[in-house]
Amino acid sequence: MHSIAKAALAQSANASLPVQVFAAVVLGAAVLRLLMRLGGARQGDVTAAAAKADREPEPLRNFTLEQLKAFTGVNAKGEDDEDVPIYVALRGEVFDVSQARHAYGKEGNYHIFAGHDASVSLARHSLDASDLNKMTWEELSHGERDTLDGWIQQFRDYKGYPMVGRVVTAPLPDPLPVYTKEQLAAGTGEGPIPDGAAAAPMLVAVAGKVFDVSYGGAPHYGKGCPYNLFVGRDASRALAKMSFDAENLDNPSIADLSLAEVGVMNDWAARFEKKGYRVVGTYPTC
Repeated sequence: MHSIAKAALAQSANASLPVQVFAAVVLGAAVLRLLMRLGGARQGDVTAAAAKADREPEPLRNFTLEQLKAFTGVNAKGEDDEDVPIYVALRGEVFDVSQARHAYGKEGNYHIFAGHDASVSLARHSLDASDLNKMTWEELSHGERDTLDGWIQQFRDYKGYPMVGRVVTAPLPDPLPVYTKEQLAAGTGEGPIPDGAAAAPMLVAVAGKVFDVSYGGAPHYGKGCPYNLFVGRDASRALAKMSFDAENLDNPSIADLSLAEVGVMNDWAARFEKKGYRVVGTYPTC
């Protein structure tokens, strides 16, 4: 399925009715554009393009440790599910080990590492859950660091597990900073990548909070994606009104929103938080 169509479907799942309607509009427009593009194409070209799309990896993303927990190869019913990837982090680098499901899947000997940073565990040959997600690798001995380096080399070079991102553990300021319009506009995902991260910040302000959607939101909010127009902006009004119109994108005022529109805006903010997009600051509402 086309990336825009998939994004619209993903964003509409478990959403309120107004959000679902908005996503349906995006989906319909995406399908129409896709059919128009493919109408004059040869079947071979379409097949080749689809095969290439299947091979293209998603851009690297940022993870929180909490987000990483979802990637264990096990679905919400507790069942082994090939549609759920298996990720293991080493020294903060997140690898997709799904091809070794026999080892890291639910019945595998290494399943304890799935959805975690296993640096200290593997460095110490430990199956103790207390060693998972320890991000202070300085405590490792010289020999343990060498062992960890060997595991990373095995993941990268011998097994060829794809790297999909990094776990970011840098603490946020307390209190959170108040963003200016200029600072928000700089968060387009195309700026410098902070130390310890895999992707540049992609900022969207909703209901007074600044969310960094580089934590898994690139397929929806990245360049060329349907919701990219909201990146680097206060999208509160536009999301409340389910609008891509410039008059709403460029106008951050929520003072004249109806109660129903305020509810829709808050629904979006709640969904951002549920997805684990990191709240990195606040933004004044007007």
